[in-house]
Amino acid sequence: MSMDDFIAKDARFLEISAPVWRLFLNRSQGRLDDGSRALVREYWDLFAQTTKAEVAPFYIGAAPDFFSWVRSERGQ
Repeated sequence: MSMDDFIAKDARFLEISAPVWRLFLNRSQGRLDDGSRALVREYWDLFAQTTKAEVAPFYIGAAPDFFSWVRSERGQ
């Protein structure tokens, strides 16, 4: 991945992080619609593409409930 690609993906990841966390915090409201599920899927994909494999477990370990929810809601 080029540096420009990384910067663009990282910027998008930061842009959608707050809305995805809001969805997580409001998860008791019911199932996600298709657009929200697509956003969660995009979040996971960007996380996987921009986070070093050696570091990812620390992020996942710091917020296990959130990442468990992300994995379940991304529809894969």
